[in-house]
Amino acid sequence: MTNSDIDVKCKIVETLVQTRITGGKKISVDQLLNYSVRDSDAGRARKLLNDEMIPQNQASIERYGGGHRENVRLG
Repeated sequence: MTNSDIDVKCKIVETLVQTRITGGKKISVDQLLNYSVRDSDAGRARKLLNDEMIPQNQASIERYGGGHRENVRLG
């Protein structure tokens, strides 16, 4: 993992904390990425979120909702 990966992960978590997306509140992955990272980093951020942060329960980020919806929140 490179420093840029860590920076992207920190920006994602920082955005969730600052906007208070916890409990019953949720945010779509697209909105989260638009708020937290530059457009050039969005693809890498989505990959990190879906492949590392959610499955490994890093920073207590969890999927919310079911089906085709891609919503996340802090657990």
